[in-house]
Amino acid sequence: MARVVRNAKLDTRRAGLSHQKAPYWLAITRGFSFGYRKGPRGGVWLAKLVIPGRLRKENTLGPADDSLDPNGVTVLSFPPHHG
Repeated sequence: MARVVRNAKLDTRRAGLSHQKAPYWLAITRGFSFGYRKGPRGGVWLAKLVIPGRLRKENTLGPADDSLDPNGVTVLSFPPHHG
């Protein structure tokens, strides 16, 4: 079974996090990070791949569960809920 990565800032619905331009990042493994960007109408989850000197790519994964309940398809949570 895969190890669940925990992060106190991202594990909750993130109401206490401030709006900021830079995302909150969590390193998953070398070169791969999972992130959250809080906006005025809710947050989004991000993925980032970095290969030093060659590549830096960021993608939006989808909306966060800031105000809606997660369903794993259109509203995502962290850590992902399994069930």
